[in-house]
Amino acid sequence: MSGKSKQTKQTKQQQLNKDFFEAVNSNDEADVIVLLNLGAEIDYQDFRGNSATMLTCGNNDNKNNNNNKNKKMLELLLSHNANVNLQNKKGITALMTAAINDCHKLILDLKKANAELNLRNNNGDSALMIAAKEGNYYAFKALVEAGAKTDVTNNEGDSVFEIAQKKRKKTIYNYLKMYGTQIIVIK
Repeated sequence: MSGKSKQTKQTKQQQLNKDFFEAVNSNDEADVIVLLNLGAEIDYQDFRGNSATMLTCGNNDNKNNNNNKNKKMLELLLSHNANVNLQNKKGITALMTAAINDCHKLILDLKKANAELNLRNNNGDSALMIAAKEGNYYAFKALVEAGAKTDVTNNEGDSVFEIAQKKRKKTIYNYLKMYGTQIIVIK
């Protein structure tokens, strides 16, 4: 293959992937299917390392608590075997993005797709720690019930319990006490 045709093929692939990201971001299922059939890469990561599953879990519709479109998009991506454990350059996963946005339904779907509950970002925070920092009770509860570890610490040496205390997230703190999380943590 000549240098020019190889470059053209790479440019076409880049455009396919860019269009795929735009379709995912706008929750356009029909375009996503077409683009995947044309060769868009399901696990493509942009220059920040974000994947389509991360985009879906971080879409603005989630913040309006209207994540039915996002749930359908995530199901579509998962049906095409998207890797739910990809991490971006900051170590963030789709599960962590769902925790940031308090999307407990998406968390359950990611768990069913074998998302690693205890992966850590570059700060040593797990999705559970992120949900605690954000005060996102429903995401936090879904992660605990799914089996996320509560007895570990991040790079600063803080446990989930300590994060809830420091950030004054009373709902999270009270849930931990009710759940019976041990105050003594493994460091």
